[in-house]
This record gives sequence, structure tokens and C-alpha cells, in this order.
Amino acid sequence: MYDLYCKFRDKKSLKDSDVAKATGIPQSTFSDWKSGRSKPNTEKLIKIADYLDTLIEYLDDWKSDIVTCPDCGLTYDSTNKSDIMTHEECHAEWKQATLIFGELFCNHAISEKIKTKNRVISQNANIPLKERYQAAIMVLKCLFSRSVEHSGFNPKHVAFDKYVAMMLNNEKYRKHLDDELCQKLIANYGTMDGIKNGKSIYNVPESPETSNKNGTHRQGKIMRYYEQLNSIGKDAATEQARLLTLDEKYTMPDNIIPLKQDTEEPMGNAAHVRTDLPESELTPDLQREDEEILKNF
Repeated sequence: MYDLYCKFRDKKSLKDSDVAKATGIPQSTFSDWKSGRSKPNTEKLIKIADYLDTLIEYLDDWKSDIVTCPDCGLTYDSTNKSDIMTHEECHAEWKQATLIFGELFCNHAISEKIKTKNRVISQNANIPLKERYQAAIMVLKCLFSRSVEHSGFNPKHVAFDKYVAMMLNNEKYRKHLDDELCQKLIANYGTMDGIKNGKSIYNVPESPETSNKNGTHRQGKIMRYYEQLNSIGKDAATEQARLLTLDEKYTMPDNIIPLKQDTEEPMGNAAHVRTDLPESELTPDLQREDEEILKNF
């Protein structure tokens, strides 16, 4: 338990004395925690988790077969061998992406916590501009992390500075920044095209080969999901698919030939699988999140 705490503490280059000073918790508490003599109570754990921008579940002796990786954000069954392998693959992709893009907040619960806290700071006109600027950058890093994750951790995703410039060119995003903060961000990052107005996901341009590969991969994932359903679920999924074909916005033009279905072995029952869809195929949840982000920024 103390080792997990150290992981989040070290991410911020802090010492126990720093955390104790910031939270008002006696340093002896951390010494007792480290030696195993005792551990912080729930109230203190909440203070520590809030200060380190993490969740109390990652600091407490909280156990469950269904776990969420605090780093890559994947939720999986820790008793399922296939799920464990899937997590190892996704975690490796996340780790490689951090070498290219820097720190990525891909645990959605932690990301939302960081984003909410810093959004409040960035909007408070009584706080000095320097602090509001740093808070705005943290919010953008959360959005950037979501965009990189959505790309499947594609190394061709734009770097953070270009992503910020694209967001600053986004009218719906920019209108929620006060003039002083907006001008400081633009002075440092500029503006550029690349993300549609009202969106926060950058879509990596695909070559025909990549597009074909990703399309086949999506069909493979759909089949894996389908095979995990019972007979009632399969009937419901079939009916939902039929209803989608009745709406023109979900169907392919007549001149597009569907990709040939590849056969793939099922990959376990990971509770969370990342999307890698182009903007035209964003899931309803991602579309709603974009709208919520730009409405409440």
C-alpha cells in the first residue's frame, strides 16, 4: 500500500515531508505507514489522494478481480489470463507513447479529477494569471491524453504544442477562456487548423493501407464483442445493427465496398477496450464528452 503511494508521490518529484506539509498530516504518519505500524485513516487518505491527483482506491487496501490500471487506464479482469495479456499489450502501447508525447493521463477517473480541479482554477479571475495559465495547460494535457489514446497511441499523432495550437483555433473552446488567458496561450502556442470546431479529438490522417487495416480490426472487435454475448444479447445486438442500417448517416455510400471480414481469435473479456475510430465514427459517448467539455470548460 505504501509502495503504491510512493509511485504517485514520486511522479510529482515529492517527498513525504512535502506531502505532510501540503496536507497538514503529521510526518510521523508517513513513517508509521512505511514501517507497517499503521496506515492513514480514510480522512487522511482522501487528503493525500486529492493532493496527488489520484483516487483513494489506489492508496487503500481495496481489492477486486476487476481492476483499472492507474497508468494506462485499462479496466480488466485480473483473474483472466487473456485479459491480463490484453492489459500488458495496451500498457506497453501507453508506455511507448509516453516516451514520444510525455506524461499521459489515460486513467479516465484520474484525468477527470485533474481536469475538474484545474478548470476551476483557470476560470477564477481572482487567481494570478500565471496560476490560471498552468491550470489551463493541465486541462489541455488531459484532453491531449484522451486524443492520443483515441488514436490508438499512434506515434503520428501531433505533439502537445501543435495540439494546443489546434484547440486555440477552436472557436467553441476558445470562447470559454477569458481574453487575458487566451492571449497568453496564443502568444506561446499560436493557432493552427487540424481539429474541427466543437471537437477535441485530433484524427491522424490515414493511408489507404492503414485505413484498410483499421477497418478490418474494427470488424474483428465487433465480432469478439458479439461472441461474448448470450443468446438474448446477440438478438438485441442484431436488432440494434438492423436499426442502424435504416439511418443514412450510419450506412456506407453505394460506391463503397465493405471490407472483407478477417477471422480473429477472441481476446478474452476485457471490461474496457479503447476506440480507434475516425472522427466520423466517434462513439456517442465521445461525442457527448466533447460537447460537455466545450460547454463546461
